[in-house]
Amino acid sequence: MPAGLSGAEFGRLLDETIAALRPVDAGETDAAIRGQGEALDGQVRVVAAPGGTLESLSIAASAMRSDSRTLAAEILRAANAALEDLRGKVTAATPTVADPAALADRLREAQQHSAARMGVFLQALGDVQDQILRARG
Repeated sequence: MPAGLSGAEFGRLLDETIAALRPVDAGETDAAIRGQGEALDGQVRVVAAPGGTLESLSIAASAMRSDSRTLAAEILRAANAALEDLRGKVTAATPTVADPAALADRLREAQQHSAARMGVFLQALGDVQDQILRARG
């Protein structure tokens, strides 16, 4: 057997590389993750859900005394804060994408190892074939 990785190490290397290359499915994001934002000292509250949708908006009765422009600006501020909070939570819950250069190195290592193992295997087959031909005479 050539120097380098054992069969088990080779299998582990391939499994890790494949797992690192597997795309993250947006559906795998925890459905319970929500972003929350507030404005006007907590009188305006917004909850954002994955996919960038707003799930709820609550406005305290006392906030309704504000003029329409102020209230609209505060709703936007709360909504943007909720979306930003959601982005941060989704990013924290998403697995880190592997470094492409490190993956390329690992794949090169796997390729070299598999080529060396295949060479040993083919040499062994050739040796067996030679022995069979010599035995037949």
